[in-house]
Amino acid sequence: MPNNFSKVQPKALRAKDVASLLGIGVSTVWRWRRQGVLPQGVQLTARCTVWRMEDIESFLAGRSGQEGPHA
Repeated sequence: MPNNFSKVQPKALRAKDVASLLGIGVSTVWRWRRQGVLPQGVQLTARCTVWRMEDIESFLAGRSGQEGPHA
């Protein structure tokens, strides 16, 4: 049976993963979240927030061709 685990995309992304995916800094992820630009994500613990991959994909689809939080 082939191992397909290397092809599986994560369903939940940490802030650094979101930043990497969007090509922005981690501090920008938190600023955009606070400003309501990014989805709020799910707070798992007091120090751990994750974003669903589907939410980030929807965010990207809605912003295609735009740059920055106010574009």
